[in-house]
Amino acid sequence: MTLEQDDLIPDYQQLQIDAAEAREEKLAAARAAGEPIPQIRPVKRVIDREQVIKLARLHCNTSEIARWFNVDQNTINLRFKDEIELARSETKARLRRKMLDEAMHGNTTMLIWLSKNMLGFSDNGPIETDDKKPLPWTDS
Repeated sequence: MTLEQDDLIPDYQQLQIDAAEAREEKLAAARAAGEPIPQIRPVKRVIDREQVIKLARLHCNTSEIARWFNVDQNTINLRFKDEIELARSETKARLRRKMLDEAMHGNTTMLIWLSKNMLGFSDNGPIETDDKKPLPWTDS
């Protein structure tokens, strides 16, 4: 899936503008009628889930996504935490698959990089970890 500029045109902004205009009309009508001004709760921001997922697939962090929608970072974290984690995982899996394909098709640089990172190899041979070290030996 490629991300096009048109995919991220914020249609939600028109919804927010309409809601703000309706709120202003309601306040103006109350003032004109001499009624007490009603307490109006802030408009809940409309955040397009699909756009959040597209941004997360690009590995945008939550502060960047929040800035895109002009909301607090906590709003994004609370509403879309699972979707963001899944989208980022999908991107990592696609990248890993592409890297493996490149390596298997003869990209020597990718073969070396993957052997060092996935198999634990180094320029000096395999990296020793505690579970791969030989057991201590005593001659008693």
